Amino acid sequence: MPALTTSLRLPAVVGLLGVGLLLTYAVVIVTPYAVTDDYFRLAQTLRGESFDLGNRAFKRSRPGEPTVGSSLARGCVTSAVMTVAAFELAGTIENLRWIRLFGVIGIALLGALLVRALTRAGWPLARSAALAYLMCTTPSFQVCGSWAILFSVFYACIAAGLACELSLRALAPGLPRRRQVRLFFVVGMLLLFAVTVYQVSLMYFLVFVAIHIFRPRPDAGRDERSMLGLAAVTAGGLGLGFIAYQIGLAFFGRWLPSQRTHLVHDFGAKLYYALTGPWRDAFQLGVLRPTPYLAAALFVVVFSGLFLYFEGTLRERLKLLALALLLVPLVYLPNLLTSENWGAYRTQLALDPLVVFYAFLAGHGYAKALGARAQRALPGVVAVATVLSGLMTVHNLALYYAEPQMAELRVVKNQLSRLKPEKIKKLHVAGANWTSALTGVRYDEFGLPSTAQWWSAPSMVYVLTAERLGHLPKFPILQAPNNVPFKPPAGEWLINLSAFEEYR
Repeated sequence: MPALTTSLRLPAVVGLLGVGLLLTYAVVIVTPYAVTDDYFRLAQTLRGESFDLGNRAFKRSRPGEPTVGSSLARGCVTSAVMTVAAFELAGTIENLRWIRLFGVIGIALLGALLVRALTRAGWPLARSAALAYLMCTTPSFQVCGSWAILFSVFYACIAAGLACELSLRALAPGLPRRRQVRLFFVVGMLLLFAVTVYQVSLMYFLVFVAIHIFRPRPDAGRDERSMLGLAAVTAGGLGLGFIAYQIGLAFFGRWLPSQRTHLVHDFGAKLYYALTGPWRDAFQLGVLRPTPYLAAALFVVVFSGLFLYFEGTLRERLKLLALALLLVPLVYLPNLLTSENWGAYRTQLALDPLVVFYAFLAGHGYAKALGARAQRALPGVVAVATVLSGLMTVHNLALYYAEPQMAELRVVKNQLSRLKPEKIKKLHVAGANWTSALTGVRYDEFGLPSTAQWWSAPSMVYVLTAERLGHLPKFPILQAPNNVPFKPPAGEWLINLSAFEEYR
């Protein structure tokens, strides 16, 4: 009877979770804006250059530009095709909101999949929904939900989660061989989809693995067969990712900066980067600004709580603790393998939720150690954390995306309104500086003015000019020389955001 009641309540709770996530991310849906890479891809779409991969296009490009060629070089062919198709359908800045809506729907679907995995692992339904919400409102999800160009990553995470569930079915004892082969074939297709969207999203497979292994019932789901099978599937997924990456490099490698085409060789620098970058960010649990010793303190708190949560002998608990620790670098492995030491929040799609899950388990460990009263209070603590996470997410999306991007749009539109297109021979754009952000900057994601990037400043003005004229501009739009103040010659015009900080 309890199982029947849970199954009846599951759709209602999942629906409530979906509505909650849609409302949390509503500001990126209702606000008409674009962000850096979105402008570049939209300008390419308007010019019909999305799949222009010839020598002339390559010579015009600059390292770091988010071209389709760079996506193909990373092996992300599915993401490239999906993004081009979505931007072709959108066509305007205002319509990019529909792409972001599709991305947020992906977040909600992933949340539903997490709830199902958590309840099957033995967690209470309401607590599972709260944890799924917390895992879907991390900074990495906030970034990817705010950029139209990243909408597809959530569907890759869903594919990775489904691959884990089907792998567990295939590894069940007594399953007919033919059925097992069919299941693993589907798993392979799901993992191939994930790696050809974004290799990082493949590692969301390990988030679902952690949910399965560290379930609340002692020793459940930790049998040798499932552990070895999941490890083999993970290795297979990484192998698919490596093959896709190598094929991409072979055909389109020239579109990638050299540091992204080589494996890591300076392991000391890589370790320092990981400790002071992604791992520190993840263990700050949503706090954007680097805070001295916060990540280290929370790391100790979380893993101490995990030790209390695990059951069994001291040896068994230490083994599980070592496995939990091992998953932290494994879930970020694609970024640790390249020589480039740059990875912002959008590379932490699997790392952030894993750390949130560990914090959730640690809370249960402390509650168990403190006694019955603490265990009764724990659902309330989880509820408060969920509300605070939602409020922080809404705050971040409005403060670092909707408001500053809309302000930048207004400034550019105001300067464009004074133009006389028939008299312009050339239009120059002096973009904002990183330091001129209206709300502060974290990486190139939170708060950065779109015109601060060399590839997006001319693209933004190009798109807005096309929308104002009703047709593509016939004059070139170029980035202004760095020695601002720049005085354009007669017949040319300057769109100037070099003093963007004055609009604070």
